[in-house]
Amino acid sequence: SKDYYDSAWTYINSNSEVCLVPGRLIIQPSLDNFPYFNTYNENKQPKILMSFPKNINNDDLNIAAIIASRAGQNSKEVFDFDVLNGDSEPTRKQKDEDMIFIGSFNNIKLPDKIKNSIPIVPLGNNKFRIKDGIQVVPETLKNKTVVQVVRSPWNFYKRVYVITYDNSSNLKALKSVLSDTDNLKKIEGQVSVIDNKKGVNNISVSDSEDNKVPVTFSSAIQVIEDKSGFPWWALLIALILAGICIAA
Repeated sequence: SKDYYDSAWTYINSNSEVCLVPGRLIIQPSLDNFPYFNTYNENKQPKILMSFPKNINNDDLNIAAIIASRAGQNSKEVFDFDVLNGDSEPTRKQKDEDMIFIGSFNNIKLPDKIKNSIPIVPLGNNKFRIKDGIQVVPETLKNKTVVQVVRSPWNFYKRVYVITYDNSSNLKALKSVLSDTDNLKKIEGQVSVIDNKKGVNNISVSDSEDNKVPVTFSSAIQVIEDKSGFPWWALLIALILAGICIAA
């Protein structure tokens, strides 16, 4: 029989080193485990901005309470919630937070950057702006709730949930879905359309631009070191010496 070292495609010795290089792509936000917020890098109590329309009702508040409870359960964190009501715009500080927007198709208030990010934008009066390629027409959204998730346009590492609905009966159905773990697990993709019978239709929306990790100083240094095989400080010294020689 063959020796192990002849058939193994790799093996690790006691003095082997594993180098993990940051990639340039990141997983697109999805509705899996909804509602979920990544708090791994938080060094203080994580915050969530919860936004409502001007004319808020009890059904909106009930849904918000259930979502807040589920967020704590799924993320195993105690969140500090900021509340935005009416036509107010998020402050600079709030733009760095994870966000949840709740409202009907007719009265939800969304910042322009959120409108430009989500696949289905309610315009009121049964009108919608729907991203090309999505198999949805306005007529199919009647008596439905639409749950969407996108990456925050202000902070790459935060996410934004947008929950919109046609009428209050849709919120009662959504409440039943959120209160039932088995039904909740059916929500996935980037868009989920929920009917009054608790039927869930999920839509995956691919956005390659949304998956690109923004270039920072540290990531640029990492790329240079990976390409050259030398630490950044050695390259800097070499560059300085080369400049001195040219100037002499």
